[in-house]
Amino acid sequence: MKSYQNAIEEIHSMPRFSDKPTLDRIGKILESLGNPQKDLKFIHVAGTNGKGSVCVMLESILRNSGLKTGLFISPYVCRFEERIQINGKPVDEKTFVSAWERVYKNIKVLQSKGVIVNEFEAVTALGMEIFALENCGIVVLETGLGGKWDATNVIEDPLCTVITSIGFDHTAVLGNTISEITTEKCGIIKENGITVTAPQRSKALEIIRKKAKDKNNIIFFAQDVELDDIEYSIRKTYFTYKGERFSLNLLGSYQIINVKTVFATLSALNVTKKLGFKITLESVHKGLDEAVHLARFQVYSLNPLIIIDGAHNPDGTAQLAKTLHKLLPDEKPIALCGMMADKKIENSLVNLKGVFSKIYTVTVDNPRTATDEAVSKIFMDMGQDAIMCGNVEEGLKIALKQAEIEGKPLVVCGSLFLCGEVLNKLENNFLKK
Repeated sequence: MKSYQNAIEEIHSMPRFSDKPTLDRIGKILESLGNPQKDLKFIHVAGTNGKGSVCVMLESILRNSGLKTGLFISPYVCRFEERIQINGKPVDEKTFVSAWERVYKNIKVLQSKGVIVNEFEAVTALGMEIFALENCGIVVLETGLGGKWDATNVIEDPLCTVITSIGFDHTAVLGNTISEITTEKCGIIKENGITVTAPQRSKALEIIRKKAKDKNNIIFFAQDVELDDIEYSIRKTYFTYKGERFSLNLLGSYQIINVKTVFATLSALNVTKKLGFKITLESVHKGLDEAVHLARFQVYSLNPLIIIDGAHNPDGTAQLAKTLHKLLPDEKPIALCGMMADKKIENSLVNLKGVFSKIYTVTVDNPRTATDEAVSKIFMDMGQDAIMCGNVEEGLKIALKQAEIEGKPLVVCGSLFLCGEVLNKLENNFLKK
């Protein structure tokens, strides 16, 4: 058997994108594997913001309901196998490599016939193979960056389709308007199915309604879910739903939108009896209290206070600013920021103007990175001082030291690749060095 590192290198050696949007390639890979996806049940989730958080909450609740769960999310933060999880844990390396050998062998055969598979298609096929091998009772399946032509859309009959908050991201691929992006995301809605939508901009909601109606779907609206007595803290989020008090392990004011979407999805599953059993109140309590999502307003430590948030688009940075103001109203934290060059950086960073007392910028270890100089210039052009630090290790040292001197929280924000690099360094006892 090949090594785990060899498998990862083979995956990353594949083309990132393909010229022609189609489901034919992923269909052919899965057919060569015996169509493992046809033996699985899915909740299919698309959207711009919140889809990962919605996925981890649903997975946690379903796992606490007694189901063996699969979870397919992207991108990973620290380790690649985070993208394919069994019962809330990344798949083990042995299972990962063994399944990849089978998938890659078939991909090579297809390549010899002129079918060039891209990386996301390969990873999607790998996920399906592992979930079927593990006999998962249900899979919570997150799209990559689209909908209609996303490789995950190869599935035929999900238990329900969930559309989370739609905003601007990946505009070069999905379109430059909310209408274009929403139409692309709605491509995962299937005939005679169930659609759940998060609270949306009016234009996005209009399109989702129409697409669901055209496909003869029953639609559930998260905006109809009422949560009361919402209480935010640096440890948990608390709220009351239908007279029950809940604690949510995910922080941030935006998680209220996401948890409303989760409750709407649970209602859809219970009302339509798609699961074959009713999700209990106890499962919901435990699932929400235990849900974990790396780098989404993640409090890494309380002393010193380190917050890690992968806010990398305009909606994400706006929510980060709002949450910091709500949870730390008397603080102006120190920031460590790094971004990818293929994002609309100016539109994102403008929401952080005036939020931080000092900003340190870094060049992330990724070929798509924007330089620390480029990010600093954007901040300075809007009248916000920013200090270039070079690489992430140097920037983290400087920012931590300054946070210690000033007695201020440190917020790591921007690209999820930055968050992953920082988390890996912190996990390797970086704070003790």
